[in-house]
Amino acid sequence: MNDPTRTKQVGQTYALTAVSPTVIARAAKSPELAQAKGGAETAPEDLGSRVRAVWGIDTELVDITVRNSNGEYAVAEANAVVAAVVADAAEHSAAQLKYFKTQIEANVRNKLTGEATAAEAARRDKLGQLLADQEMNAIVEASSVTVGNRAASYISAGASPQVSAGLGGVGGLMLGALAALVAGAGRR
Repeated sequence: MNDPTRTKQVGQTYALTAVSPTVIARAAKSPELAQAKGGAETAPEDLGSRVRAVWGIDTELVDITVRNSNGEYAVAEANAVVAAVVADAAEHSAAQLKYFKTQIEANVRNKLTGEATAAEAARRDKLGQLLADQEMNAIVEASSVTVGNRAASYISAGASPQVSAGLGGVGGLMLGALAALVAGAGRR
């Protein structure tokens, strides 16, 4: 059953998580990112200023993009941010699971009062464990984060250095020709 409100909350939460200082710092310190950048360090502030996360309306999908003058670095940085989001979500889910399991087991024990035979006590313990397991499975299913597509390519914004140099050369020739025409017309 899809709950549109929950879908919106999950999508927006992960979009905000992706640009959070905690996730950005984790991504910037990623050994995989450092390796992809030839050992160069990435300042969290710098990375954070270039990361954008957009929630896809009516989905739980988040599109993470990174701007960088080096396209290969942008790919590595985007993948590092995605990995950091997944790791953050896993840590958060594990903490939630531990909390809920403790609460469920305590509630089951507290609500089943009265004297019990050894067999009844064992049945109650088994019931409590089954309820805790079912609740944890539901939480894991509801809060799991997976990566749809890792970044594998980049799109260059603007002209390449070679194209820019070529356009500059052509522009210079055209300005020179125009100046010559104007100078020649002025002498007549």
